[in-house]
Amino acid sequence: MRLFKLQAMGVASVKGEIEARLAGIHKLELEIGRYRALLSPLRGFPLEILGEVFANVLTCVDTPQEIPKALTALILVCKTWQTAALETPRLWNTLGLTLRHGSHFDFAKVRKWLSKSGTLPRFFTIDAGMACCNHFFFPCALLTPGLLDLFKVGPPIHRLIINSFSNGCFQGLVQALTSSTDPPTQSWGSLNSIEITVEGFELPLPSLRDDAALKFPVTTLNLSSPLSSPARLPGKGTYFQCSFANLATLTLAFAWPATWDTGILRLCTNLHTLSVKMEFEDWWMDDRGDELAIFRPKGGPLTLPHLRTLRINEFPPKIGWDLTILRLFTTPALVELDVGFVDNSDSVGAAGEERQKFGEEILSLLQRSQCVTTLAHLRIASLTIGTHSLESILRNLPGVKHLVLDCVTLDSAFFQREAIHEADFLPQLQVLEILYPHDDFGYHSVCEFITSRPLQRLRVELSSDWGKSPNETDSVVYLRNKGIDAQVVVGTKKSRTIFGSL
Repeated sequence: MRLFKLQAMGVASVKGEIEARLAGIHKLELEIGRYRALLSPLRGFPLEILGEVFANVLTCVDTPQEIPKALTALILVCKTWQTAALETPRLWNTLGLTLRHGSHFDFAKVRKWLSKSGTLPRFFTIDAGMACCNHFFFPCALLTPGLLDLFKVGPPIHRLIINSFSNGCFQGLVQALTSSTDPPTQSWGSLNSIEITVEGFELPLPSLRDDAALKFPVTTLNLSSPLSSPARLPGKGTYFQCSFANLATLTLAFAWPATWDTGILRLCTNLHTLSVKMEFEDWWMDDRGDELAIFRPKGGPLTLPHLRTLRINEFPPKIGWDLTILRLFTTPALVELDVGFVDNSDSVGAAGEERQKFGEEILSLLQRSQCVTTLAHLRIASLTIGTHSLESILRNLPGVKHLVLDCVTLDSAFFQREAIHEADFLPQLQVLEILYPHDDFGYHSVCEFITSRPLQRLRVELSSDWGKSPNETDSVVYLRNKGIDAQVVVGTKKSRTIFGSL
């Protein structure tokens, strides 16, 4: 019995010794970790560069609403990362809120978040969705007192994006923040760009009147109508005339068929960029007929004296390939024309007569505007067109310097035609981009076409590859050796050309 007690005491002593030694090992491991941290390359990493790394991480975030979660995860790693984030203002100048019934936000924290961006322009997104239905059961989410106070007190906001279900709620928001006597509030008065998207099916595009005017110096406006409502644009009024006169960029997205009213454009006396995007549903044409397929400008074409860029995107083929919408305008200062049909690989191309009208409408616009020789940038997208039709269009555009054929189904024999090798065919062409032609498109003929031209850049994006990297073929390498920035790559159809300076 005595021997058993001694053995038990020995076991307890050994266990205690083991625990003490383990505690000592743990302490040593902590010390080693601290010494290793001293040797970490990140310890001497400049905070400015670390902040740029964080900024690149945030570019992978899908929506502005997800930025707080992603940025919070970064700053909780260590004090150094937190300091780097706080000293990088552009991490804090973008924020999005999703407003839903029953959700609560501390708008004081929202104001504090945006204030950390310093003097940088701030971008604020509000997704009200179905919480902005303007019905009887819940108050409008856009009229939340904390949100109204944020607009009134600041900090200043440069760009505002509002996605709501009802245009009535947006009207209420403007009415709550503006009046005929009070000066613009701090955030509202600082707006430079506003984008409004209305999701409701039975409601028209935001239609504001004198008592709810856009009383802020907005230079960029994006209006998107609900899918099945007519594009009823705002009426005239003293405040509207002042507000729309400031616009330099206007984007209109609306369903087709729709009531097309150029009244809003007549107020945009200083417009530089106009983008029109159409949405089309087959079943509408069954009920409304073809009478809406023709654009008839009342009182003649509308003159936009300062317009430099005109984009007609996702034009529905069933309206017609002849682009009669261009009859609405006269654009004496036009430099860039971007025409894109609905991107549908199953759609059939235009018939020969319609293809000819397609080119005639473009040429008619340019001749009416007296800018045939000054049009420098031309993009045509999602169109099947024959070699003769395309040649006749381009031959009448001698000033084009940057040509983009995006998803244009074209016979590669076009570039082998003797007529287009003549000196008077696109004599000023400097940049040629061919994006996603048909799978058997022969890009070698394009390379041969530009060997005798003073081109600066060639870019061909193919949707499929034939084994050897197309960018390393002899014809492409030959162009690069001549000093031409030639790239032939296999793309993903995600990239789209945005014109800039040559």
